[in-house]
Amino acid sequence: MINLRNSDIKKWLSAASVSHSADYCHQLLVENGRQRVAAIRALKSIVHEAHQDTKEYLRQCTEEDLDPFGNRSTPSITDAYPSRLHLKTKKAYFGEIMAGLVAENFATGPGNWRVLTFLFGLHELAFYQLELWRQTGRIPKHVPGQQGEDCVAFYLDDLGGVKASLVCEGKCTNDHDSSMISDAHRSLSS
Repeated sequence: MINLRNSDIKKWLSAASVSHSADYCHQLLVENGRQRVAAIRALKSIVHEAHQDTKEYLRQCTEEDLDPFGNRSTPSITDAYPSRLHLKTKKAYFGEIMAGLVAENFATGPGNWRVLTFLFGLHELAFYQLELWRQTGRIPKHVPGQQGEDCVAFYLDDLGGVKASLVCEGKCTNDHDSSMISDAHRSLSS
């Protein structure tokens, strides 16, 4: 389980306003630009750590060489994950991580929210694209993300029991695409 709580992230982003309705809590986070350099350093470390379970999984799945001639001259997909994936796929993974960061660092209510895992660690279509790249040299295409929400955070009591859950969805847009955000709200509501 990765720890997404980070003081540099909390210095970089802060809650400007919080509004509640019957079904939602909306929290506007604003950036402190003076803290961006430290936050980027922290984000790099968190993103690296978030992918380590998947890299270990891929290593275990591919460590046995099945080539009858023993010609393993191509790189392992473990070494290519996630760097060789399509930029849109990597952005989706980053959105999942950011959703988890917001949940653990800024969720309102009880203070012990934890994201136990990320779905990109089970993204078989992405693994297939990397294997295709390994075998043919073809650049990986963008693959749709996993079905469902980006991550789920759980409020854990002192004994580790689950007291509540928080469904998280991250959207990365270049120009604050409100239709994409509206679609995410509809999806979460259903």
